[in-house]
Amino acid sequence: CGTGATSAVFSFTTAAVPPILLVDDDDNSPNTRPLVEATLNTIVGLAGYDVCDTNNSDTEPTAGDLAPYQVVIWITGDEFGGACGPGAAGEAALATWLDNNNGCLFLSSQDYHFDRGLTTFMEDYLGVASITNDNGDYTSVSGSAGGIFDGLGPFALNYAGNSVSDFSDRVNPDGTASVVVTGNNGFNAGTFKDAGTFKTVHLVY
Repeated sequence: CGTGATSAVFSFTTAAVPPILLVDDDDNSPNTRPLVEATLNTIVGLAGYDVCDTNNSDTEPTAGDLAPYQVVIWITGDEFGGACGPGAAGEAALATWLDNNNGCLFLSSQDYHFDRGLTTFMEDYLGVASITNDNGDYTSVSGSAGGIFDGLGPFALNYAGNSVSDFSDRVNPDGTASVVVTGNNGFNAGTFKDAGTFKTVHLVY
């Protein structure tokens, strides 16, 4: 095109990638992200976090999107009906990220299993042997004895106060994982898996 005039000088600054990615996979009815962000803001402070909102769909982070992060927190709130929790592509991306980045995944979802069934990702990366849908009936949860949350709790679960329906599950870990959270009724409310190369926490409420 030939030589043109020199452009005006401009500058830009790139941001440092924070250690945490929060995946907002709820349906905004209600929007549970502000509750999680209030806690994160207290815990991580200036370290910060990024947010990916799936907009209640299977448009989820790819392995490339996940690669810069050390921790992924995936929340689904009250969402159910087909797109709750990571879909097949999302699970594949998480598997690649966990395997290649020594990542830590924290997944809180009461209807991931209801919508997806027992997937290979749940078995291989979350250490799930079986899940019973919709009959957790927890009013509070506590860290399980000997687990990473031992001594924590009990923490009250306020579904009605947050306009969320209680469809919490019961979960049984396989031999590669352990119970990490127990309900007030003695049912297993979450699993923890330390594979050496990655760690996952899976809460079913």
